[in-house]
Amino acid sequence: MKAKRYFLVPLTILFSIWQGFAQNPTIADSLKNSFFSKSGNQTDLEMLSKIAENEVDPDSITKYSRLLISRARAIGDDHKVYSGYRKLGYGLRLKGNLKQALEVFFKSLDYANSLKDKDAIPAINIEIANIYSLIGNTANADLYYNKGIAEFRNGKDSAQLGGALFNAGDEYLRVGNLEKAEKFTREAGLIFENVDYPLGQAYSLGNLGRINAKLGKDDLAEENLNTAIDLLQELNAYNAIAEFLVSLADVYTEKGDTKKSFSIRYQKFRALYQIWL
Repeated sequence: MKAKRYFLVPLTILFSIWQGFAQNPTIADSLKNSFFSKSGNQTDLEMLSKIAENEVDPDSITKYSRLLISRARAIGDDHKVYSGYRKLGYGLRLKGNLKQALEVFFKSLDYANSLKDKDAIPAINIEIANIYSLIGNTANADLYYNKGIAEFRNGKDSAQLGGALFNAGDEYLRVGNLEKAEKFTREAGLIFENVDYPLGQAYSLGNLGRINAKLGKDDLAEENLNTAIDLLQELNAYNAIAEFLVSLADVYTEKGDTKKSFSIRYQKFRALYQIWL
């Protein structure tokens, strides 16, 4: 079987579902209007935190996260300082400032440890692992994924555990450790099914398709990828659709169906067009 090209899904960081669930720019705009109004309380840390959570623009996320950190430090609220650093790391990652994001996430981890926050510590370990994965430091990514996953297994947040397992599986897929990639991805998919998170289910199926393609199981890979793409279409997740279409086209190329492969690649451009609209 010939080697296939592998395209890392840009959501990596499916794990950052804490942010994805919350983002709502309309809410952010309303909160900002209230925050900066004459009657608004500009020491309201909870409002600042919600603004940063609901922003979608990376520059705005970093702006309000820094403001949250500054105001929280001024009154000695370590919980909000921790939260501010975590949000700032997320914003910097979106901006592509990975080195800065890593430094900030470690600051957030320091605060989480000092607070002995058993929910925050594993979450930040996974965020750190995500950054190491993005910069290609497999050894450190593996170290922090394993830390975070082990800690989440001792907790009660199944969705976070599922996200951590998916991201770790995605990293193992990237480096060619297919046995671990399959194990982690399958477990993540089961968790996402149990907590009714269809985006996570679709991503898990898509990555299982990629794994099966690398294992030479082209028919199963085709089935996995088609099912994932169908689910993603229902969710209007065009970015992910475009990425998995590439993998599906590779499968058809391996099977000798160049006509269908070309058709699938055309569908990718249509999906990308939907993103740009």
